[in-house]
Amino acid sequence: PTRRSSDLIADIAIMRALPNMEVIVPADSTQAVLAVDYALKQNGPVYIRLNRNALPDLSETKGFAERDAVLLKSGKDVTIAANGITAQAAREAADLLAKDGIDAEVFSAPWVKPFGVKAIAASVKKTGKLVTVEEHNIVGGFGSTALEALASGGINFAYKAIGVEDTFGDTGGYDELLDKYGLSAPKIAATVKQFLK
Repeated sequence: PTRRSSDLIADIAIMRALPNMEVIVPADSTQAVLAVDYALKQNGPVYIRLNRNALPDLSETKGFAERDAVLLKSGKDVTIAANGITAQAAREAADLLAKDGIDAEVFSAPWVKPFGVKAIAASVKKTGKLVTVEEHNIVGGFGSTALEALASGGINFAYKAIGVEDTFGDTGGYDELLDKYGLSAPKIAATVKQFLK
């Protein structure tokens, strides 16, 4: 099957700009169920971005109920915060980085608005380096949200965004598009290595 990536590369930026709108981007089916259960209990609007592709269940939910990021792997050299479906690729990228002696701390970050800042902020204070990963335009999306939240906390850190580089997307196979935009595990690992040089 094909997927037109341009359909879904600006929705997070648009939805988070709407007053009183909560925005959640689940990484897997477990987080999707939690997000829907949460949304059904709210009196205000909640936008949940779901993906139609089959994805592995990360089976990590601690932190979700507190509207925070979910720790997938502990590390000390760099913080990788991945939004939605990119969390699996980021976790796989950490394994590739480990082969080169780079110990990455990886988070799944489903909460965009309100942003789950606590766990990521603690990690960035430790590593001093943040890489955000998102299947979205890097302008106004998850990475922008993370920067806004962390900058207001007075944390000093180096930063790199991985996502669609302020352009319209293409039509093609899903894995092919992820690789083209640097969102496959090998491409994420390569970008992180370059960032750390």
